[in-house]
Amino acid sequence: MKVRKVLNASDIAIIYEKILARQSDFDENLKTSIGVVLMNYGDRHVKVRCINDHCWHGTKGEIRGRQGGRDGIPLCPSGHSLLEMSEAPLLALIEVEDVDG
Repeated sequence: MKVRKVLNASDIAIIYEKILARQSDFDENLKTSIGVVLMNYGDRHVKVRCINDHCWHGTKGEIRGRQGGRDGIPLCPSGHSLLEMSEAPLLALIEVEDVDG
């Protein structure tokens, strides 16, 4: 198992802002907003490429804001649809081994 990142105060602030944005944008209860944000937190690390092979590739996190598109589907900087090339890392609790063992 590879630990990509241990969450810190900055991550908590990002999660909080994303929950507030969902509450503002969608008519859903707080539990749903929290669930959607937490279940999709690693989505920005998904590797993507443009459907036009030589146009653009990167990660979803490199796409600034919400690129215009169909129902919020992320688009490359040139406005083309993207194909996902990897899975998102999962949010998880990881047990740290006792150093004194």
